[in-house]
Order: sequence, then C-alpha cells, then structure tokens
Amino acid sequence: MIALAAATGVLYDHISTFDDEVELVWQRPKWTLVQLLFLVNRYVGDVMQVFGAIVYITHIQKHTHACCNVLNKLVGYLVMVVLASMQGIMIYRVSSMYSHNRKVIYFLGAALLVEIASVFFVQFYAYAFNAPVPDPAPGVHLCSQNTWPNFMWAAWIPIFFFEFCIFTLSVSLAVKYYKSSRTLCAARQASSI
Repeated sequence: MIALAAATGVLYDHISTFDDEVELVWQRPKWTLVQLLFLVNRYVGDVMQVFGAIVYITHIQKHTHACCNVLNKLVGYLVMVVLASMQGIMIYRVSSMYSHNRKVIYFLGAALLVEIASVFFVQFYAYAFNAPVPDPAPGVHLCSQNTWPNFMWAAWIPIFFFEFCIFTLSVSLAVKYYKSSRTLCAARQASSI
C-alpha cells in the first residue's frame, strides 16, 4: 500500500503542475535535447511508480515472488534511464557555464557513458546472484527484493566520480568568478580614490 500511496503522490504532483509544464515545455516553438531529457526524467519516473504499485498489489493478491523479481529488474534499469537523463541535464547546465566549450561537453559526455556502462555492468552481473528471500512469518508474504551480492556498493563508485567531475567544474568556475569580481571591486575602489 505504500507503493500505491507513493504513486498517487507523484501523480498528484505531476497533475497539479501539468499546466505549468504545458506552458514552459510543451508550447515552446523549438524542441531541444534538454526538453526531451526533462520529459524522460518526469514520465519514466511516473511509469516506475505506477508499475511498482501494480506489481505490489498483484503480489498481495497472488503471493508470488516472480512478479517482484520482474519489478526489481525493471525498476533497476529504469532508474538508470532516469539517472542518465538527470546527468544529461547537468551536463547541459555545466556546459552552459563554460559557454558550451566542446572539451567540457566531450569530457562530461565520456564520463557519463563510462558511468552508465559501469552501473549497467554491476547491475547486470548482480542479477546472476539472485536468491529468494524467505517470508518473515507463515502467512506473511512480502514483495521483497532478492538478496544482492556484497559488491552492489560498487554501482555507486562511477556515480560518485561523475558527480565529483560536475562539482569540480562548477566550483572551479565559481572560484574564478569570485577572484575576478574581487579584483574588479578592488580596481574600482582604487580608481575612486
């Protein structure tokens, strides 16, 4: 029922802001990659929530782990799609800070490809280690995720490094801006004296 409540909350939020979305995204005269990434991010997340709620409700009725295993695999791969779309938007934002410098775009694009491939590999390899989780008590059937191997934490390493690259590029530009604004301020004060 928690999955149903979460799906309802997400859908309510999206329905209540749909008019703004139409005005700011759908009615723009020229479509951009960022708009497409926004829509993927927004609607793949909705699909995950609704599909999860349906699977959990089906599991309550049929008491089967098979539907839960499908859910966990599908959500795992859909999360990668949402993550890639969010990271794509971040690449656009950081490249805008650097006046769309091709070196920055290629560097971050390559980092994103390495991140996606690495996370996909860890996730795909982990599915080979599925083992059913027993029900906690007789008559209590949980739609629980199968046990994962102890190396699943490795999926966070490429994500961390990509985020670190984004952070480093953003902070380095902020420091340059701060230094130049202080120099400009000092020059103005010196010229006014």
